[in-house]
Amino acid sequence: MTYGFIYGNRILEEITKRIKEYIKPEDKLFRFGADRFVIFVADYRRKEELAELARGIVKIFDRPLSVSDNEQSIAEQYIDIQISIAEIKESCLSADRLLQDATLALDYINKNYSEQICFYEDIMEMSVYRQDRIEKALRAAINKRDNSSLYLQYQPKMSLKDNSLMGFEALARLNIDGMGSISPAEFINIAENMFLIYDLGKHILSEACRFLKRANDRLSSQHKRIKVSVNISVIQLLREEFVRDLIKIIKLNKIDKGTLVLEITESVIMENFDLVNERLRIIKEHGILIALDDFGTGFSSLSRLRDLNIDYVKIDKHFIDNITSSNEDTLITADIISMSHKFNLTVIAEGVETEEQKKYLEKYGCDIFQGYLISRPLDEAKAINFMSDFYITDNHSMV
Repeated sequence: MTYGFIYGNRILEEITKRIKEYIKPEDKLFRFGADRFVIFVADYRRKEELAELARGIVKIFDRPLSVSDNEQSIAEQYIDIQISIAEIKESCLSADRLLQDATLALDYINKNYSEQICFYEDIMEMSVYRQDRIEKALRAAINKRDNSSLYLQYQPKMSLKDNSLMGFEALARLNIDGMGSISPAEFINIAENMFLIYDLGKHILSEACRFLKRANDRLSSQHKRIKVSVNISVIQLLREEFVRDLIKIIKLNKIDKGTLVLEITESVIMENFDLVNERLRIIKEHGILIALDDFGTGFSSLSRLRDLNIDYVKIDKHFIDNITSSNEDTLITADIISMSHKFNLTVIAEGVETEEQKKYLEKYGCDIFQGYLISRPLDEAKAINFMSDFYITDNHSMV
């Protein structure tokens, strides 16, 4: 890309020359394509010999290449070498399969930058198979061919002032036959890598709004409307059509815009502050609420809260856990609550599990809390029942 194809071809020739000088005469060297080569090692006894050979090849490229292109001579051209090793076993059916195994191992190296040499192992094939199953399940859910594998659960949020039910956070879950429950971190990452995250996000938003409509329709006119929060990614937020699609989903489900809360993580906002904050401003102008999630885990400062187009600050669970493990005088949770209130922001504490944590939050004026002290995330039917029971009974005890 820098010096042209003639120069690039001479670099490949020099690579070939160095490798051929290093390997045994009976070993065979092939150019597989682009910048990939294959060495066929016919005679070895132990796996360690292959590893030693690979380390030796990496070592010979510690020295830079010197290649002339007739116009200029580049004195120092360093080459980064990565080597995957696939052993030929009795069960190997074809050269194609062998090269596939070697390529899988090479891809593993590319995802683990600390390594230069890797043996193909069956676990890599299983990893690729697992990713493929997850991708197919996500596509099936997005295209509405599968209505059961991907689903939402809802974790209740309650007021610390009067113990009233404020609403729920919608949490995406994936369960695949034969694989069990897949963590959100894993399937969200795959969705991003496979460019599915925008469509997946729309699907999750639609399901959350459908639940929100169903839940509020169950309430009588004297009850305050509950809110549902949904996590969104920066990929969704920065798409030009996101606001249009969001309004369309809201209208289709006939919900009040003021009952939907979009949650976006602190790190996303701080990495793209001006662009993201402008998009949040547009969303807020439509009457949709915004929550800053995982506050305190990134590199933001309390002073920047003043400039953010948000309505809520969610204190990360790490700070809540510290309430029971640290001296109260050393905690900054109270400071976060106080500063947020100065900016007219509502404060939510997530991950509350003990009465001690709840009492601390009450003492320092936190507004809303969620966590196992109230309830674990609930399936849709159980969330509706939780809400119904809450409004029917007079005793709002912790579940």
